[in-house]
Amino acid sequence: MITRTDIEKEVKDLIRLISEHEKKIDADDLRSWASDLRSGRFKQGRNYLEANGCHCCLGVYGETHGIESKFREHLLAEEDFPVDHILSSEDVQLVFLSMNDGTGPFKKKFSFNEIADVIEQIAEAGES
Repeated sequence: MITRTDIEKEVKDLIRLISEHEKKIDADDLRSWASDLRSGRFKQGRNYLEANGCHCCLGVYGETHGIESKFREHLLAEEDFPVDHILSSEDVQLVFLSMNDGTGPFKKKFSFNEIADVIEQIAEAGES
């Protein structure tokens, strides 16, 4: 089970990465993504952006924002985003991928609602 401490850790790690890579936090864009994850329109999948009618969290972003990435298996192409967008960093995408798939150092699979919680906290941090 994912705890509030787990979510807070991911938020801190992502904000640090966003800052290190000098990316802009667009709160409205992030809230829209979180809303799409919570909408129930998408079934959560693992290991692919989209496969067999299932999406990972990055696949939901790509689908709802009209991004047809050449890297449809795992990550969205960095060049699909403005240079200062948070998802134009592969490092940031890998953290979301790890949360969705339960890979990397974290080893827990976040639900779409839990990923949306992280995204919303990042949006709030960007406004303060």
